[in-house]
Amino acid sequence: MDLKDQIREQALKLPKDELQGLVAELNEYLISDNSSQLEAAWEKELLKRKKAHKEGHSKPIPWSELRSKLQETIDGAAS
Repeated sequence: MDLKDQIREQALKLPKDELQGLVAELNEYLISDNSSQLEAAWEKELLKRKKAHKEGHSKPIPWSELRSKLQETIDGAAS
């Protein structure tokens, strides 16, 4: 059994609240470690989409339509 499997096995023995705390700490570590890279990637993507919209290469969707589609997806996933 490798270290990752040992850690997983031990973590799953923790009470739920302690496990949730551990997951939150690990997630925060991962996010903070990559935050500058993620921010740069999001900024690049947003600028690309803004340019495409201004040049007429994208079709905007009204919020009401998007909200309905999202709700249908959520409802379909719940059943």
